[in-house]
Amino acid sequence: MAGNASRPARFAGMAALAALGWLAILIGLAPIDARAAAWPAPDLLFGVVACFVVRRPSSSPAALILVLGLARDVLGGGPAGLGALTLWAAAEYLRFHRDRFIRSPLAEAGALAALSLLLPLAHLVAMTALFAPSPPLSVLALGAASTFAAALAVRVLLVHLLRIGGEAVENHRLIGRAR
Repeated sequence: MAGNASRPARFAGMAALAALGWLAILIGLAPIDARAAAWPAPDLLFGVVACFVVRRPSSSPAALILVLGLARDVLGGGPAGLGALTLWAAAEYLRFHRDRFIRSPLAEAGALAALSLLLPLAHLVAMTALFAPSPPLSVLALGAASTFAAALAVRVLLVHLLRIGGEAVENHRLIGRAR
């Protein structure tokens, strides 16, 4: 997979992921009025990382995803490392199943919906295990729904407006993985 893109193209893709990831982090940290602050903010970084991992896996190394996730955790005031680890786990799931997602946008949307729900639940389990205060389930559900909607919007923006296309898929089988 890493041999599909030239070295300058991979570095340009990594720079684009880093720049768009920082933009997503900064948008998430932007001050908003009190009425909008009552609603949970969507995780825009998840949408950016998900789109790059499915479309440009050679330009989205795990180290860069972990650094962006850790920066979001530290700057956002959350538990340092927890969001980075769950973001990395979601990215690796998407990377492993990317051939199915390239062929079926519906499967990609389903995976984004499932991961948008599973990431906050993983945070809730970890925070409960550490006896840390955690938000109520209704807030987590609203956050999952807004993250899913934002991930779809980010996908449309990156794929159709910024023209971030996909790399070639190694496995040309319709069902299953190549052996």
